[in-house]
Amino acid sequence: MLWTAAYTAPLFAALVLLCMRPWNTAAGALLAAAALPALALGWAGGDLGGHRADSLLLGAEFGLDPFRASLLTFSAFLWSLAGGFCGPYLAGDRRRKRHDVFFALSMAGNFGLIMAADVPTFYGFFVLMTFASYGLVIHKGTGEARRAARVYLVMAIIGEILLLAALFLAVHASGSFGISGIREAVAESPLRDLTVALALAGFGVKAGAVPLYFWLPLAHPVAPTPASAVLSGAMIKAGLLGWYHFLPLGEASLPAWGAGIIGAGIFAALWAAAVGTFQTHPKTILAYSSISQMGVMTTLLGIGLSDNALWPAVAPALALYAAMHGLAKGALFLGTAVHAAGHLARIAVLGAHGIAALVIVGAPPLAGFVAKFALKDLAEHAPSVWAGLLPPLITVSGFATALLLTRFLWASTGASPQETKRDTEPAAARALPWALSVAAAAAGPFVLNGRHDAPVDFPSITAGSLFASIAPVAVGGLFIVVVMRSVAARPHVPLVPPGDFIVLIEKILGQLRRALRFGERINPHYEWLNIVQLSDRIIAFETTQAWVDRVEARLETWKWVGFFFILFTLGFLALLFV
Repeated sequence: MLWTAAYTAPLFAALVLLCMRPWNTAAGALLAAAALPALALGWAGGDLGGHRADSLLLGAEFGLDPFRASLLTFSAFLWSLAGGFCGPYLAGDRRRKRHDVFFALSMAGNFGLIMAADVPTFYGFFVLMTFASYGLVIHKGTGEARRAARVYLVMAIIGEILLLAALFLAVHASGSFGISGIREAVAESPLRDLTVALALAGFGVKAGAVPLYFWLPLAHPVAPTPASAVLSGAMIKAGLLGWYHFLPLGEASLPAWGAGIIGAGIFAALWAAAVGTFQTHPKTILAYSSISQMGVMTTLLGIGLSDNALWPAVAPALALYAAMHGLAKGALFLGTAVHAAGHLARIAVLGAHGIAALVIVGAPPLAGFVAKFALKDLAEHAPSVWAGLLPPLITVSGFATALLLTRFLWASTGASPQETKRDTEPAAARALPWALSVAAAAAGPFVLNGRHDAPVDFPSITAGSLFASIAPVAVGGLFIVVVMRSVAARPHVPLVPPGDFIVLIEKILGQLRRALRFGERINPHYEWLNIVQLSDRIIAFETTQAWVDRVEARLETWKWVGFFFILFTLGFLALLFV
């Protein structure tokens, strides 16, 4: 019963919300309650065994291991807090019903893909979460929201195509739809390297991996704050879960792939922190922080892939890091919509922000301190190409994280009235779920870590470890105060545009469109996704008209249509069985 309720409760909530009046104050409570069955299931973990739902899809199978139980628990807790936060945050929003429905559908997709134990179920819930999230990104309907949603949709479709190809190869190698045997099958497959490459790229879009992260800095500032919290705290981990399932972790040692993944992760950790430090919008800064922290988790994944003997130690460290980041980042995002009027209240808000930031930075004795020391210990066993180089780079990434989050704290204290005008009332109703999220960020990862069979040990606190943990915080504060004052004086002019390289890509595509003289025929603001109009205009080109006429003459009879349909189907089936 609990298995079924975990994914049906959000779907039921979406159905009820469709029938509710948009100003009904019970919507937030309903969203918060919809996540509770998944929270209970995650807390019970694998003690309940597995579950099969014959009536769902082709017969869906569900199950949990310690890694996924940890992921489900903190994700469900964050979804519940963010759902409760939606009530006061969206009070008076005329688009509230649409947001709440998409919020509930995204929640169902997130829970379902974590619990899924077969490939069709995993992919079905993954698609549900991906496309329901589009409604959260475009919610405000502004020009910035439409642009961010367009970039998100394009990147999501690219990711879906790549990961679907990876899933086909993995299932073909396994000979079964069950996820449990996928890793071993991929490790022994003659197409192992192609499968690994497709899985890395396909799930990398959702994980915000470099260079597939463009949508994150655009989506978070325009999405409602509760949506940003779950996008960055919970849904971004879907990419990590995909890698966990479909890479041959623990089954094969792939030092070349591991070294490459470590390089990509370290680059993401440093690059995103550097670019994010020069942003001005608090939520944009947090988006780049998520890219940076996912880079650190990618580095951990690369260490585990390089040597299968390391995976039993990497898995709990990765789960701890994911829980630490998810809860703390959710607290920071929710905190961007909590504002206080009095001087003491402002200090309290800033202090709570500081606690969540210190969790991610790795200050003792918080969970980030434990997770980052586990990472440093595992870095000693990295592939030879990174020998002696990875530990200092991890230390540098710690300094970069401190700079980035100190920049966030600075930007939060100086947020402009335009940014916070709609977010200031009713602040008191938002304070409780936000305070719970901060408390969960401080204590929750330790609780979840204790439920692993081989939990990450708390490192011994020495003078050296204290210095290594506190020094980034001190240097980050000093850098912001001394160097960033000039940037803070111009709070609405970021030195690097959000999305960085996407701006260049958009300019190149614009120049290409003008060079091909599409501009007079196609309005990119609303027609570029209209396939019917686009195809009509392409057919209208003089260079294609004659060719279309010849093809059309051959397709006028049904026998040719049937012939090409059968030919296509046979070709597709042949590819599946090669």
